[in-house]
Amino acid sequence: MQVAQSERNMRVHLIAAAAVAALGCALPLGLVEQLALLGATFAVIAAELVNSALEGLADLVTLEQHEGVRVVKDAAAAAVLVVSVGAVVVLAVVVLASWSSWSAVAPERAWRVVAVGLPQVVLSAFLVLRLARPLWLERAALVLGTVWLASLAAVSQNQVFTGLGALVFLVSAAVARASRGRREAAQ
Repeated sequence: MQVAQSERNMRVHLIAAAAVAALGCALPLGLVEQLALLGATFAVIAAELVNSALEGLADLVTLEQHEGVRVVKDAAAAAVLVVSVGAVVVLAVVVLASWSSWSAVAPERAWRVVAVGLPQVVLSAFLVLRLARPLWLERAALVLGTVWLASLAAVSQNQVFTGLGALVFLVSAAVARASRGRREAAQ
């Protein structure tokens, strides 16, 4: 949670995970495709956590400009980029491979899931992004997101990805709460 509060890239990865969850809810996926998407999603988040840990450790060792520290930080960031590109490739392969089965099984149902999943992604993004907002708006987003999750579960093709969406939403809500606490303590 600390990383999501302080690292912009982690917040971007969480929003991407919410989008993967919405897509996974819409597509009828086999076990291999589910595992590929989940593995890629969690690999990106894990890589970002390791990158943040290495950067934090390097900053503890020295705050001075040091070529070795720069190389370590750059390598860790490059690793995140490589894993992220790999995750996009996995997503593209799964979507392209699933496209024919998606169009064969009631496309209107799939579009309904997308229509429900997209607001869930937007609400998660709203909560996880560091935006100045009144408390009532944040609480409204929490309530709407909870209702939307129930709606998503009702129309989802895949409860595993509904669970991923719920997890991302909960982390987003926790980040919003912790960020609000930090802002209020700083005032």
